[in-house]
Amino acid sequence: MDEAILRTTLELLSELGVEGTTISAVVARSGVARATVHLRWANWEALIAAAVRQAMGREPIRLTGDLEADLRQGAEQMRAVLAQRAFRTVLQAIVRSLTSEAAAPDRISYETIAPLRAWVAEEYRQLAREAGLRDDVRAELVVDVIIGGLLGHLLATGQPPTRADAAQVIDVVLEGLRVRAR
Repeated sequence: MDEAILRTTLELLSELGVEGTTISAVVARSGVARATVHLRWANWEALIAAAVRQAMGREPIRLTGDLEADLRQGAEQMRAVLAQRAFRTVLQAIVRSLTSEAAAPDRISYETIAPLRAWVAEEYRQLAREAGLRDDVRAELVVDVIIGGLLGHLLATGQPPTRADAAQVIDVVLEGLRVRAR
């Protein structure tokens, strides 16, 4: 039943966008009782987040405390997510929602679909100096540059980044963040 609900949610996201993907629409198309949906997901945002995570096809990474390794692992994770056809199918709806007016009732937040961003940023704040990386940059921006580089490749070429592309993006970012002796 979970699979049917999430598959229907993804279909609606891809066809109608976030604004057209209501719990009522999911119930109508899937034939599942509304109570069944609510038993599994507390609200609309939780359902959308679960469907997007399924489209990503991967569990979030576990941070190790080795900042450079975790940034590399995060870049590989993003590359793998962008390689998922299901994720690319709903990417337009996600971007449209993320860039809509902040007060829109059917807007999803970035934290909903990418909760790891905050955790990696916090790890960066805590470990940058000891890892020999600049601590004078906003930690969230570091994460955004990595994600943006990989997403930008997809948008520019129409092809998901390769493992080599992800490795180069992280190499460039890390090189730019290394503290230089004066």
